[in-house]
Parts: sequence; structure tokens; C-alpha cells
Amino acid sequence: MPQPMPMQTAALWGVEGRPVTVGATFSQRLPVLQIVGLPASAARETAEKVQSALEASGFGFRPLRLVVELGPADLPKQGMHYDLPVALAALLAANGSTRPGWAALGELSLDGTVRPVRGLVPMLQALKRARVKHVLVPSEQATEALLVRGIAIHPVQIFREAWTTLYGGLGVIPALRGKPVYCQPTSQSMLRGPLPERLREPAQRVLAALRRGQAVLLRSRLSSGRTLVVRWAVDQLPNLSPKAALEVATIASAAGLTAPGACLPIRPPLRAPHYSASLNGVIGTMQAPGEVTLAHRGVLLLDEVAEFSRPVLEGVREAQRAGVIHLVGPHGGALVPAKFALVATLTTGQDSDERDINRVWKLLWSAERDSRLVLVHLDAG
Repeated sequence: MPQPMPMQTAALWGVEGRPVTVGATFSQRLPVLQIVGLPASAARETAEKVQSALEASGFGFRPLRLVVELGPADLPKQGMHYDLPVALAALLAANGSTRPGWAALGELSLDGTVRPVRGLVPMLQALKRARVKHVLVPSEQATEALLVRGIAIHPVQIFREAWTTLYGGLGVIPALRGKPVYCQPTSQSMLRGPLPERLREPAQRVLAALRRGQAVLLRSRLSSGRTLVVRWAVDQLPNLSPKAALEVATIASAAGLTAPGACLPIRPPLRAPHYSASLNGVIGTMQAPGEVTLAHRGVLLLDEVAEFSRPVLEGVREAQRAGVIHLVGPHGGALVPAKFALVATLTTGQDSDERDINRVWKLLWSAERDSRLVLVHLDAG
């Protein structure tokens, strides 16, 4: 039996990438495209799309059985970014050739157009660690791909361009060269001019606590001005280091939230989930990072913290203490980063101040008050 012709790609695992090998081989059996290593529904969809894209691009197969295998088998593989590497592996098998050091990431439409994929940055990082030298990526994500240094990026719009570049010949897409650019800093508060007089002293206390790495409980009798105070304080925090900026960009890519222009974020992120957010939305799943991870290297704001459910607050507490979240899925788990500063706000009544504060304190920190939390009262009067 002919040996499978390998093609490299990657899988998204939490917010990290894992290398995947795509092998294809023909056999003298009933003509069909069979994909092994993907969930049944995804395998059927990928097979249909690949066959349609190949025909639309002018490629056809001999009436033989084509088997495509994605390995390792114990690594769960989800998403449609396997379309392009599966199609390329099929053609390599048909030509009896191989291209070591090459990989591909991209979804295929029925007409052979290469579409963007989620998690491009972490998957490119995985391929770089696997010593892959060249990667074919969707042309719409060419700038995003440049966030990963040390690997040659070949952006392609259609499948025929991908095959020509991989196999060689006329019309080869040259590798992109360049450095990632930093995003232009933007204000979280959108405030023009100084803070109102009544907010300046509590805002300085919030800023001082965030710089010391302490959590903040900001309480007031009215809700006006609290969010502005927090956003102003985040604006005063120092810029991210290059390493931290790449971590934030990697998480955003895994979540499908890459910044416009695919630049490296220079400012710490601020995430403010609504109190109705679910546990999965705040803590995350293996399929998508949650708010605690999206706030990595930045600030997580829990506005009206007493309205959040108990499981969410307990999850936030554990994430802040550990700096990581252990996500578990049907096929295993992953550690994802969650190093963030926490700010909670609370609207308190005249008779319930102490009771509400103690309840939130126990849920978010511990049974005893300690120096890890700073209590700031915002006088709305």
C-alpha cells in the first residue's frame, strides 16, 4: 500500500496550538474521499467542500479511493481550517510528492476561495515550534500572520494559488517579510479633559491599588461615575511589554477577536462582562476563552458584583488566585492564562452596606478581610 504523503497543519487547544500531520493515500477500491481523525460530521463536511473546491479549481482525481488521515489521533480537532491542508495533501498524494517544512491553514469555499480561520496566531506558533518553515494562510489574514516572527508566510486567495506556491511553478506567491506593528493607543474612558472634582481622589486610590497588584471594591450609593473612574485608571497604567502584547494578541486570535489591522495591542485590556454572563462565558471553555482569559495582563471589571451568580464569583476568585484556569473538555484539558487585576463595584443602601460588603468579600476573596483588597467609597453626593 502506498505510504501517505504528509502535509502539516495545526489544531487549536484552549488558547494554544498543537501541530497536526495530514497524510493522504490512494487505494484500489470504490472511489470516495474518506477523512480519518475528524469528528464524523466535520469529516463529511470537509470531504464535500474539498471535492467541490478541487473541481472548481480545475483538478480531478482518478477513480480511486482516497483516504486522508489527521494525526495524532488522540488530539481533538475542530474547525474548518483543515480544508486547505486536506486538499493539498490529496494533490500531493496524487502526484506522489511531498513538501517537507510546509504547512497550511485555511477554510475552503465551494468555489475554491480560501477563507479566514480563528486562532491563526497560536496555530502558527505551534507550527514554528515544530520547525515548519513555510505556511500558506488566507490572504485576509496576512497581516495577522506577521505577528509570529521567524516563519515564512505565504498569503493565498484561492486554492490554485496555494497549490502553485506549494508545488512550484509560475505564479508562486512570495513569502511576506516584515515586522508586526503596534496598535495606536486608545482611551478606555474617552474622557476629554480632567476628571470631575468629586471623582479624582477615589480614582487615584483605584489607580494606586492596580499598580500595586491589589484588587479593588468600589462602592457607592449611586452608580454614576464608577465605570468612568475604572476606565480612567486603566488609561493610566503602563503599556504592555512586547511579550505581554503577544500573549494578549494570541488570546484574542484564539477567540476570533483580533484587533482591527491585526496589530499588537499596546494597552492593557479591560473586560467588563454583564452580571447575567454565564459561567462558561466568564471562565471559558475548551472551544473559546472566557472573560478572565481575555482580561489577561489587564483589568477585569465586575460592575454590580452582587448581581453575579455565586459559581461565577467563585470561578473568578480561583482564577485570580492561581493566575491560570484549568479548562476541561470531553477529550482532555488545558491550562490557559488568567493574570488580571480585579475591580468590583457595588451599589449599597444605608442599612445594607456592611452585609453586602461582607457577602461579596467572602465570595471573591476569603472569609477574613485582608490586605489584598482595597475598599474605595465613591461619594456620589
